[in-house]
Amino acid sequence: MKLKKFVGRDMASILLKVKETLGEDAVIISSRKVGDNIEVLAAKEEEVVSKVSTTRGRLDLYDSLSRETIDRKISFDISKKEENADFGKVIFEIESLKELILRKSRIDEEMEKLRKEMDEIKKLVEKTASTLVMIPGLKEDNVELYNRLKEMEVDETFIRRIYERITVEEILSPDAVAFEMISKAIRCGDIELAKGVPIVFVGPTGVGKTTTIAKLSALIKLYNGMDVAIVSIDVFRVGAMEQMKIYADIVDIPLYVAETPGEFKMLVEALKDKIIFVDTAGASPKDDARIGELKSFMTVIDSYKLIVLIPVYLRLKEAMRIIERFSIKRPDGIILTKVDEADTYGLFVNLSIYLDIPLLFMTTGQRIPEDIEKIDPKRIAQIILKGEIR
Repeated sequence: MKLKKFVGRDMASILLKVKETLGEDAVIISSRKVGDNIEVLAAKEEEVVSKVSTTRGRLDLYDSLSRETIDRKISFDISKKEENADFGKVIFEIESLKELILRKSRIDEEMEKLRKEMDEIKKLVEKTASTLVMIPGLKEDNVELYNRLKEMEVDETFIRRIYERITVEEILSPDAVAFEMISKAIRCGDIELAKGVPIVFVGPTGVGKTTTIAKLSALIKLYNGMDVAIVSIDVFRVGAMEQMKIYADIVDIPLYVAETPGEFKMLVEALKDKIIFVDTAGASPKDDARIGELKSFMTVIDSYKLIVLIPVYLRLKEAMRIIERFSIKRPDGIILTKVDEADTYGLFVNLSIYLDIPLLFMTTGQRIPEDIEKIDPKRIAQIILKGEIR
């Protein structure tokens, strides 16, 4: 019997060589790991049967097999030639089955990957089809722009107005149309500065009133050359005075604290030759007691400007509730904060189309005074269409 040795990196390639060399009826005699390779001994089935048919042949076979397989402790009963041949075939079939299982596993992984990709394509097609149905006349190549505006949470009615214009536009591209309409929709304005007339900043807890006041105070002092004073009536929040004092010291602006409406009135009268910024206590829109306290401070002065601060990532309904609750008078302007923390910017447009209140500034970080920008409609349109502030 002629034993043939086959060496390879994996069993699959070795089995292929065995079949090609010895045929489908080849018998695996032994296999072992040699370094990084696998070594297999194989022979033709008829040669195995023939070889074990004589005593000398049986001894030769036993001797050769024992030498080759001693490390794996494989032994054969030389008196059972049929079983020995069958055993070799079983080894061969087991190795073949292992390879089939591995191949099936790989196929299953590829099928699962393909299924996920098909699901994503299906969702995209359904989303596109739904959009095309919702907006008559919308072309398929404009769906991407529509989805971008939806992701930015721009008001649906305004998006429809944009696409009504797109369907009849003959010169401008869809993006150009959207840029132009968003730019025109943004309602912006300037903060009105008048000596002795307090500018009162209100808004929910954590909206950034204190840092915004510090930024604006620094800008007005540095670039407008006007004297500014800060008055804090935030007597509720622990550490509020310390924080504002730090900011006031940074920009070298005097800070005053009023704990009662009477003290507040006296300070306003004493600071009538300065621009007065008033820092108020943050409150939940549902906190009637805190908002009532704020109103009691404002009733003792003749006039003031009211600025509402709102985080830009809020939805329109939430922003409207804040404005309604903090409007102890009609607001003179809105500042949108935490733009650097947001993923959506549709509130710029939504407030502009539903309210007749100008947007004054947006804040983009904690640095004083760098991280504040005057509202620029074109800049806002660019942010919304790109989905980022950079």
